[in-house]
Amino acid sequence: MSARLYLAIDLGTSAIKIGLFDTRGRCVAASTTEYSLITSSPLWVECNLETYWQAVVSGMQAALRGLVGWKLPEIAGLAVSCQGETLVALDASGLPVRPAIVWLDNRSVVEAAALEARFGLDEIYQRTGQLESLATWTASKILWLRTHEPGGYERTAKFLLLEDWLIYRMCGVFVGERSLYVTSLLLDWRGRGGWWEPMLAEVGVDRSRLVTLVDPGAIVGRLGRDPASELGLPAGIPIVAGGLDQVLGATGAGNISPGFLTENTGTVLGLTTCLAEVPQSRSVGLPMFLHVIPGLYCAQPCGQTAGLVLRWLRDNFFGDVHATDQSTIPYESVTAEATNIPAGANGVTVLPHLAGTQYPEYNPAATCAIVGLSLFEGRGNVTRAVLESVAFMLRKAVEAMRGAGVEFAEIGSLGNSASSDLWTHIKADVCQLPIRRFECREPSLLGAAMLVAQAVGDFSSLPEACSAMVRSIDVTQPDPATRHVYNQAFSSYNLVYELLYPETAN
Repeated sequence: MSARLYLAIDLGTSAIKIGLFDTRGRCVAASTTEYSLITSSPLWVECNLETYWQAVVSGMQAALRGLVGWKLPEIAGLAVSCQGETLVALDASGLPVRPAIVWLDNRSVVEAAALEARFGLDEIYQRTGQLESLATWTASKILWLRTHEPGGYERTAKFLLLEDWLIYRMCGVFVGERSLYVTSLLLDWRGRGGWWEPMLAEVGVDRSRLVTLVDPGAIVGRLGRDPASELGLPAGIPIVAGGLDQVLGATGAGNISPGFLTENTGTVLGLTTCLAEVPQSRSVGLPMFLHVIPGLYCAQPCGQTAGLVLRWLRDNFFGDVHATDQSTIPYESVTAEATNIPAGANGVTVLPHLAGTQYPEYNPAATCAIVGLSLFEGRGNVTRAVLESVAFMLRKAVEAMRGAGVEFAEIGSLGNSASSDLWTHIKADVCQLPIRRFECREPSLLGAAMLVAQAVGDFSSLPEACSAMVRSIDVTQPDPATRHVYNQAFSSYNLVYELLYPETAN
């Protein structure tokens, strides 16, 4: 195989990440470019499309400046890893009708309730794999636009998701890949996954105002001359349909077959495991997604706040109390105070629910609690208890998934939290499962790069690309000596929750 590079773009919620990978999965150049969202009211979160584009342009230029020893013609193709649900509305000329309505936006709660009343949650689950009708989902956002901005709704020639729009901006075609559309509520994922016609009728959108659906990994076009000039890339590079960021993150860690669980302790605790079949009943409580491998599904439950709790602790209890920005305080200095605190945090228990809970309790009213403090405990105990609380959240999800018949022998740890040896050991000990860590710290980018590698024919399948491009760096085994103390601490964690919220305790 000749030397080739695979270009990946990750359209995140607050930053654009770009990576170039070689055929062995090594990241040879990368960049991160932050951008700002528009929050004009408590429920509204928007972003101008030009903001996204300029962040992509700036990020691409930064990444290419770091490309040493490679030539631009060696870039074999480009794929996008993307956030879901964000709604883009374009007019007949391909120009934005309004700013994008970001997935975080919750203005359409009334519309989400109306869709639930119309279809029922069981039907929504059977058609889409989603457990609830939420303002997050694209269908409710379109219905809001139709109700509250009828002029803009009528002028919209195409409703797209964010990845679709970037593909259009780069190569002028209107396509969307199926894994991204699962949470739109517009896709009927049964069979090959076509549009859910009754939902389209309910929100007032026919097929002509939507994209053409393709499978992840399909070559959908080639980079046009004008966007290539802006990005600093050669024109004609193949554009490959990417996937949902959480699915591609799991793919970038080799999570491509049943029996393996990956966790990503970011702002939330994101979990992914592969299933060959979809649970028939919504009562199992697992939100389901399409994998980028045809015929395979992903269960992707999540915990509402995880790494965000550590950030909250840092911002409020470390550094200068008069400073408005604590981001210069490294997390290593925060977690260092927990290093010498024994397992169980000397009886301090934290519920990490700063914004309610999701799986398995689904309790939006849940709040954070710190229990067990005395004069003998200090900031280090609380820090240790915060790290352990996220591990308890993980264990609770693991036990609930196993109760639903989902089995796995080890956990793959992704994201920035995986760089913490202490947190990794805590998770392994609490869950009593091995924790595997990976060389690539940006698995969503690597997953997109692997789709490119397969699409251009350098690998015959995604599993073959995984074998060549995904590498683990270590496996942390659970310490049997901590089993008893963590079983007790986990029981205390559950007891505190049950006493505070007996109506939702499992």
